[in-house]
Amino acid sequence: MKINSSADLLIGMLLFAFAQILGFFQMNLRYIHPWWEDKGILTTLLFAIPVGGLFYYGWGHVMSGLNSSAWSARFIGFGISYLVFPFLTYFYLNESFFSFKTLSCFVLSLFIVLIQIYAE
Repeated sequence: MKINSSADLLIGMLLFAFAQILGFFQMNLRYIHPWWEDKGILTTLLFAIPVGGLFYYGWGHVMSGLNSSAWSARFIGFGISYLVFPFLTYFYLNESFFSFKTLSCFVLSLFIVLIQIYAE
């Protein structure tokens, strides 16, 4: 697959990463700080539009950057999610990603992103 625009691809991947970070907090703030435990509606209202917008524009940039199908954008979005999630889980929830299963998935996600970018 030929990269149409490296800048578009990078912007799209960064937007996916920010969306995944905000999505992580949307789902896990109640476990990180007790104040958020009963604030499901507030959490949804605060995060839904930014996360949705980041995914929407990230998708467009990745599609434009790769001049490709939705499958490439989907796999890159998935791969980015698994590159972000282990670090946030480790830092905020004290759950180690140093297990064979998690590290294997991390490496596979990295390969998924690289394959979608560089494979024909």
